[in-house]
Amino acid sequence: MAVKGSAFSLWPNPSTNTFWFSALDQRETLVYYRIFDVQGSLTRVGQAFLPGPVQVDVSGLAGGLYFLEIAGEADHELLKFVILQ
Repeated sequence: MAVKGSAFSLWPNPSTNTFWFSALDQRETLVYYRIFDVQGSLTRVGQAFLPGPVQVDVSGLAGGLYFLEIAGEADHELLKFVILQ
């Protein structure tokens, strides 16, 4: 689901073992992403070539609220998502 004003889309949200994200525009770019739990602890890092879609494995993470930070050449965003157990 895309958030109004967002440059990225993340789905499904909530998710269980895997979620996907992509850029809403079709510009090709390299981005770096980090996943943080609600306490601010870094749980995953990676990089991807967009526009995507990019599959992210979150199996092994506890259920709860998380934040996906995506940083690229022109965009920087923080999206929230939920993992269900």
